[in-house]
Amino acid sequence: DAATCLTSPSGVVIFFSGLFRACTDDNAIAVVLGHEIAHIIARHPKEQASSVWYWFQKKLNFKHTQVMESEADYIGLMLMARACYDPREAPKVWNKMVELVPEPEKTIPGYGSTYRSTHPPHSERENNLKNWISIAMNEKMNYCPLVKN
Repeated sequence: DAATCLTSPSGVVIFFSGLFRACTDDNAIAVVLGHEIAHIIARHPKEQASSVWYWFQKKLNFKHTQVMESEADYIGLMLMARACYDPREAPKVWNKMVELVPEPEKTIPGYGSTYRSTHPPHSERENNLKNWISIAMNEKMNYCPLVKN
C-alpha cells in the first residue's frame, strides 16, 4: 500500500498500489512512469548499483541522488509530453504526494535542510515542474500536433 515507485538496475519498474491515491488518471500515471523511465534512460539505477561512491554517499550525504531525482523529474516530464499526456498535471501529482508521503527528517545541525533525504523536498519538485511546464508544452505541441492543448 506504499505510495511509491522504483526502478531496478535491470530496468524493471515497480509501481506500488498506494500510488493510485495520488495518480487518479492516465496523466498522473504518466508523470510517475515517465519519471521512472527517465531513471532508466539516464542509467541512474546502474550508476547507483555499481558505484562505491553511491554507497558512501548513502551513509553521509544524499545530494547526488537528489540531483538524479531532479534530472528524472525533468526528463520524465518531457517524455510524458512527447507521449501526448498533459504535463500540466505533473505538479498536481507532487501536491498530492505531500499528503501521502511525509518528508523524512532532514534537519541535522551543520548539514543543512536536505541531509538524509534521497529525494528533493516535494515542494521543490512541484516548483521545478511548474517552471518546466512551458518547455514541456512545446514538446507536446511538436510531437502531438493533433492533440488539443
